[in-house]
Amino acid sequence: MNILHEDEQWLLTSGGRCLSTGGEPDYYTMDARTRKFIQEAVQTVAGLDVVLYLQDNPDTFDTAAGLALRLRREVEQVQPALVRLADNGILDVHIRGDGQYRCYSLVRTRAVWDLLCRVSEAYMDDPETQKEIVRLLIARSAQTPPDTPAGPDAK
Repeated sequence: MNILHEDEQWLLTSGGRCLSTGGEPDYYTMDARTRKFIQEAVQTVAGLDVVLYLQDNPDTFDTAAGLALRLRREVEQVQPALVRLADNGILDVHIRGDGQYRCYSLVRTRAVWDLLCRVSEAYMDDPETQKEIVRLLIARSAQTPPDTPAGPDAK
C-alpha cells in the first residue's frame, strides 16, 4: 500500500529535479503567478536565496539559524523570508523540542514544486529574466522598509 500522497510520490519520483513537460520551455517569460510569488512571498534577495536553496535541496528540514548558516546570511535576513514562505503555503512549520525549536520544510505538492522550478529556471537559465527578477526585488525593497525580525525565532 502506498502511504505517500500523490504529490509527494511525484516529488520523490522526480528525484528533486524540475521535469520538463516537453515542447518549447515557457519559463523564460515570467507568468503572472510567478511574478506575484516573487513580489509577495520572495520579496528580498535573501528570500530568493531561500527559494533557490530549497528548490536545489527539497529534503531540507532546518531552523532559521541552520538555513541562515547554509546560506551564509544573518538569521535576521532569513527569518522574515521563512515566515512569508510559510504564510504563502510554500513551507511547513514544525515545532520541536517542546516548542523550543521551529523547523521549516518544503510543502511537498506538485504546485509548490512547479512554482519553485519556474523561479529557479527563470533565474538560473535566462539572463533577461534574471534581470527582471532582480528589478522586481529592488523595486520591492524601495517600496517597503527593510525586513525586520518576525516570529518566535526573532531576537
